[in-house]
Amino acid sequence: MRRSRRLHHLLITLEFRLTMRARHAVIPALILLALAGTGCGGSDEDPAATATPITGAAVDEQPDTGTGDDGTLDGTTTPTTTSETPHADTGITTEDSITTQLSKNPDLRTLSTVVNAAALADTLDSGDYTLFAPNNDAFTKLGTQLDALLQPTGKVALQNILKFHIVKGRIREKSLRDGQLLTTLQGTRLRVSIRDGQYTIGNSLTKGVILVPNAKASNGIIHTIDTVLKPKTGA
Repeated sequence: MRRSRRLHHLLITLEFRLTMRARHAVIPALILLALAGTGCGGSDEDPAATATPITGAAVDEQPDTGTGDDGTLDGTTTPTTTSETPHADTGITTEDSITTQLSKNPDLRTLSTVVNAAALADTLDSGDYTLFAPNNDAFTKLGTQLDALLQPTGKVALQNILKFHIVKGRIREKSLRDGQLLTTLQGTRLRVSIRDGQYTIGNSLTKGVILVPNAKASNGIIHTIDTVLKPKTGA
């Protein structure tokens, strides 16, 4: 009887221990399954693949200041506005002479015609010059006066007017000073005026604003202006 009770007690104890062991085995398994489920529900993207790319720093290009010669003034500085870059659309290059650039530049075609009519092309290409070049609109303002100047009887007056736009040496815009006087090939002088960054050239009769400065030619500098300048004598 005692053996029967002892055996029954051992069976109950064994069953209890087996039950506890089963529970301890099941709980870790459930935890692992839960963790596995969490991992599957996360993002499929690789963090490295979605990282924001680093962009390179912008490089500031240094402007080309140039070292042009100055026939009448000392020192050169970098112009605030420049047209030294060749005009790809017109075929103009810095290797072209002043007169060649005039013939290629659509805005200066009238001046090119007038220079040839006055027989001054060879003069313009014979040395280093700075040309204050009236654009087409400037000549349009002359109206019938231009027709008269293009006549044989107006040749001397036309030459005087054109020479009044030419100064010996290469002068960049930033080399000009307010109130400065520049002696022209015509013999009289041009006065420089600078107001609020605007450069004006002329005399008491006419003044022209520099629209496009510092066009480099093989033998000089061209500054496009908006007015045909007239000297006080010879016109």
